[in-house]
Amino acid sequence: LSAKGVPIIDTQWIAAGEALTAGALFAALGPDVVIKQQVGAGAYGQHRLIQGQTSDAMPIPTGRAMMAQPFMPAIVTEGEVSFLFAGDQISHALIKRPKPGDYRSQGQYGAEETALDMGPDAPAQNLQDLAAARHVLDVICRQFPSEPPLYARIDMVRGKDGRLRLMEAELIEPYLYPLQGPRLGDVMADALARRLGDRE
Repeated sequence: LSAKGVPIIDTQWIAAGEALTAGALFAALGPDVVIKQQVGAGAYGQHRLIQGQTSDAMPIPTGRAMMAQPFMPAIVTEGEVSFLFAGDQISHALIKRPKPGDYRSQGQYGAEETALDMGPDAPAQNLQDLAAARHVLDVICRQFPSEPPLYARIDMVRGKDGRLRLMEAELIEPYLYPLQGPRLGDVMADALARRLGDRE
C-alpha cells in the first residue's frame, strides 16, 4: 500500500526469533516505539518502549513475528479514527480515544468510542479525513478488481504533518462498531445485494 501512495506509519518488520534489542529500535525509529505482533488483536502482546525508561540492552521478545513503529502522539491527543465501509459506501466513522494515562484505543482498555459525522454537512476536516480513508480503500480495490472487499474498516491516526496515516486496513471479519453506526445494517445489505446481483 505504501508503494502505491498510501501514507503509512514507518514500520520495521521483525522475523520470529530475530535477535534484536530496544536500542536497535530506538536507533531506527526514535526514542518512543511501539512493538506489536504482526498477527494479533486487541493490543495483545503489544509493548511501548521509551528511551530512558527502557534499557537499550533489553532484548525484544520475538517468539512470534513482530512489527515496530514510532509512537504516534496523536493517538492520545486526538485518538484513532476508524472508517467503516460496505462495498464502496461509507457506513459510519468513529474516533477512539484512550483513557487518560493509556495509549491503547480499544474499548476493553477503557477507550472512549464516539461516532463522527460523515454526512454531506459534516465539518470540513471530517470530509477531508473521509477522502483519505477512501483513497486507502480505492488502492485496495484496485488490487482485487474482480472481487473487491465486501466490507472494510480503515483505521488511521494523524501524523505530525496533519495527514492521516494508515494503521490497519481490516478486511477479514473486523469488529464493525455497530453501536456507532445505526446505518450499518442497511448499507451492508445494499452492498451484499449488489454483490449477489453481479453474479446472477
